[in-house]
Amino acid sequence: MVREWGVAALVEAGPLRVVLAVKHPLTELSWLEQRIIITAADGKIEFENKVDWRENRICLKVEFPLNVNCDYATYETQFGYIQRPTHYNTSWDLARFEVCGHRYADLSEYGFGVALLNDSKYGYSTKGGVMRMSLLRSPKAPDDTTDMEIHEFRFALYAHKGAFLESDVVKKAYQYNEKPIVHPTLVSPTGLLAKEFFTVSKENFVLDTVKVAEDARVTGKNGQVDVVLRFYEAYGGRGIATVETLFNIKEARFCNILEDMEDAVTVEDGKNLVIPFAPFQIVTVRLLIGPN
Repeated sequence: MVREWGVAALVEAGPLRVVLAVKHPLTELSWLEQRIIITAADGKIEFENKVDWRENRICLKVEFPLNVNCDYATYETQFGYIQRPTHYNTSWDLARFEVCGHRYADLSEYGFGVALLNDSKYGYSTKGGVMRMSLLRSPKAPDDTTDMEIHEFRFALYAHKGAFLESDVVKKAYQYNEKPIVHPTLVSPTGLLAKEFFTVSKENFVLDTVKVAEDARVTGKNGQVDVVLRFYEAYGGRGIATVETLFNIKEARFCNILEDMEDAVTVEDGKNLVIPFAPFQIVTVRLLIGPN
């Protein structure tokens, strides 16, 4: 029996952001502190959580009843997504009551949908219009105090226009997980670049990785760098993407996952890559770039 009620307080109420702080007991042993954040910048409702978890063989889930009607939900996997039914019509459906997923789960109908974004949880389930996510467990392996500690994690609800394939859910999930890295600088603001280093023309063709090649042909001599770009098609479509860069491209070649070079990539104006792609295709390109 829980002995104490929770408390809620409005801790921030500005023109751009509202924050509601909530603290309430989950059981006699465990507590949840939560900051619910709504901003004018986008359509997300964010939940920042701190849980003092002291349970024994109990699973903590969060669920959101949504006014969305669809017989399947969409879950992110590496370089793509999977879809699972939102009903238990067969024993096979019942056996798949929870689905592994990465940064988002989405439930959409014609015209709109809702995505559940997160930064560190990987178990989802959707039945009817109710979307759930597993947050914490309390098993007795590998030790008797597994998960019995203070946890901090975030998740967010994002309502979007259009069905999943018409949405920007993949981009929003990336932005939610990859926060900007801020460095102090003495450079005058007038000297800062106002453009991205790489710009992709197609929303469904995602630049996932930018790295120096493992067996780099140059080591920064003469300002040249051997760079690997890895893209993937995220929605199940095909097309031709133009990738614009601020750098001068000396050479561009497709390569495999081991970065072994293959056919040449079409380069326009010394700065634009023209890359054809197929549904869910992973495309790796190796560039030799030089200074402007």
